[in-house]
Amino acid sequence: MKKLLTILIGTLLMIFGCKPENDFVIGVQLDQTQLRLSVGETGTAVLTATVLPETAAGRDISWQTTDDAVVFVTPTGNNTAEVRAVGAGTAAVSVTTQEGGFTAVCAVTVEAPLSAIRLNIDRLYLPEGKSQVLTVSRDGNNPEEPLPDVRWRSGNEAVAVVNDDGTVTASNEGETQIEASVVTREGETLTAVCHVTVTATGATETPGDLVYAVMFDSDAVDAAVGDRLTPTVTVYPPEAAERLILTADEGLTVYGVGNVTVERLGVSRLTAEVDGITDTLTVTAVSFEGPEFRAVTALPLPTEENKALSYRLTLTDTALSGKLKAALASTDVFPFDLTAPNAESVAGEAFAGVAGLKSVRLEKAVRVGSSAFAGCTGLTSIEAPLLEHATGEALFQGCSALTAVRFPELMGIRAGIFDGCTALREMELGFSVASFSGLFGDSFPEALYLKLPNVRSVDSDDFTGCDWITGLELPAAETVEALAFSDCSSLEKLVLGVEKIDFTDQVSTNLFSFFNFFGSTDSSVPNSLTELSFPRLKSVGDNTFAGLSRLRKIDLPQVTEIGERAFYSCVSLTDVNCPKVEILKEEAFKGCHMLRDIDCSQVTSVGSRAFEDCYDLKHLLFSSLQTLEGNYAFSGCKNLLLEFPGATLIDFRFFSASNDNDFYSKNFSLTIRLPEPAQGAFYIAVTDQSEEYLLNFNTLYLHESQEKGVKDLTWQQRTWKQIFFVDDNGNVVP
Repeated sequence: MKKLLTILIGTLLMIFGCKPENDFVIGVQLDQTQLRLSVGETGTAVLTATVLPETAAGRDISWQTTDDAVVFVTPTGNNTAEVRAVGAGTAAVSVTTQEGGFTAVCAVTVEAPLSAIRLNIDRLYLPEGKSQVLTVSRDGNNPEEPLPDVRWRSGNEAVAVVNDDGTVTASNEGETQIEASVVTREGETLTAVCHVTVTATGATETPGDLVYAVMFDSDAVDAAVGDRLTPTVTVYPPEAAERLILTADEGLTVYGVGNVTVERLGVSRLTAEVDGITDTLTVTAVSFEGPEFRAVTALPLPTEENKALSYRLTLTDTALSGKLKAALASTDVFPFDLTAPNAESVAGEAFAGVAGLKSVRLEKAVRVGSSAFAGCTGLTSIEAPLLEHATGEALFQGCSALTAVRFPELMGIRAGIFDGCTALREMELGFSVASFSGLFGDSFPEALYLKLPNVRSVDSDDFTGCDWITGLELPAAETVEALAFSDCSSLEKLVLGVEKIDFTDQVSTNLFSFFNFFGSTDSSVPNSLTELSFPRLKSVGDNTFAGLSRLRKIDLPQVTEIGERAFYSCVSLTDVNCPKVEILKEEAFKGCHMLRDIDCSQVTSVGSRAFEDCYDLKHLLFSSLQTLEGNYAFSGCKNLLLEFPGATLIDFRFFSASNDNDFYSKNFSLTIRLPEPAQGAFYIAVTDQSEEYLLNFNTLYLHESQEKGVKDLTWQQRTWKQIFFVDDNGNVVP
């Protein structure tokens, strides 16, 4: 405190220009705070001290060194001292004022004189394509001292090249020199040379028994705990191989010369050495298979290198006990995936708090105890295809990273087991819908795709208000009440197993029957809904999906009949899967502007205007259609190819426009491929050319009732090659 007060007073006096009779010393400085010296003639330096303030009366100082075997300090007067390097090492040179005891320090590093360098190999024989690392060290005192930057050069890169870390790679048969050089602090360049002979691949002849290369057949291998490795080591010359020594890190055990056993997870290294020439093999073990208690000895060391890996543990026990928590307590330092192919049960808290657990597959487990995975903050997915009971409390509580759960056979479950699992995106559960509410406590996922394969009935309030469900699959649902999905505002895909959709006796009898699942009007259907699937539906009734303007895809694998206006004005519909459909009633797809393709191979009946204004239709094949009836079925279809390989009775109005203006108002091009009794397929083309209605017919079969209409046609241009009229049985009328 007294010293600080003295400094403060002295400072104030200087600021205000007041000079006392005797200035007090307030500090001392050195002109250099770091020195690097070499032993020898140039190993001296001069330090200068400045006592503050310069007007201080007491200016006596003293010099000290912490190690006079490294540096020796000699005062030279006028507050200077000579520092002379004695031996390699580090020391601190300090100066201290007699008044006040203020001190300044200079850190001194003394290097041994660098007079020569050496390479670990001075003659190297390499087969083409092989590599060997050369290293440089001091030749003389203190070889452990760091070297200046090393520069590498190949005398002939066509024979061998060398990179910045000293790795020499043989290119082509021949001889050259690899040179390493450094520049000393005194500016002298020192060099060391390795003579390299590159031999043809497979050549092993070398002079004498000089060892010039020891090489594993690879730099790194992946393995599992328990694996026995037999790495191949090539020694040149081969006769020196009898002096080969293998040493390993803690994670590996060497048995004899050629056998190495992997003992633990993580990264370990195996070193091969002959007469000081070495090579290293990196062994990375990321998988383990064995009983749970062996997992304790198989954990990797908590290094950054091990943290970067993702591990796989396979536990072969029939029951996973609570002792696993202790066995895996340190696994928060690395992520791992767990598989238990034989375990039929998981004890309570077996994995509780194991942060490194990333994914779990329990192939045979039917029971899981309370809190078995609670607090597993790194867990992202769990799959148990046979799990039947998860009645324990807090099973996944706090699993904040959990995104996928697959329990397709689960029947018993307790409320709140997914509390805190807000990252969930996909769930497959086998229990009834009635027990679904409450699984998440007060923290619901932001977006969840839910699969419930065993649910057979859905009540009107089972999913009401579940605005966080983006997808819902109920493939076994036989009955679904009206309003079942009310306020599911984020729903994008819906799969239902109903065999029919009929709301005649339900809340609403609105014509648009599908809307009743959500409300009573088209505005009840969420804007997000774009995909529907009905794997068991046999027929689509009149108006069922009419007006679903955002629907893009629908799957109807069992449907045989599509009713009137079933998809009327589904303007976004592009993909319809209905391979078994036989009957398309009136206006079934009218106004589906974006519909591109549909399987009509089984269709036997097409109603009037069935595809009217389906502008994007490109190709339809009606393999089973014999009677082409249905006025204006393709009116307004642009650039459409139609094929009817089995047609026998044709109503011309099947292809015609709904009124005289249709062909003028739309860019219309229609190609029709029909059968010809003897010659095979033929074509009819209908086009719009400068407001002239042009029909080009090769051969046309029309019903006899159309004879008068054909004779009365007054189009500006027409080309008729053959026209036949047929009766109701398809026979040609004379």
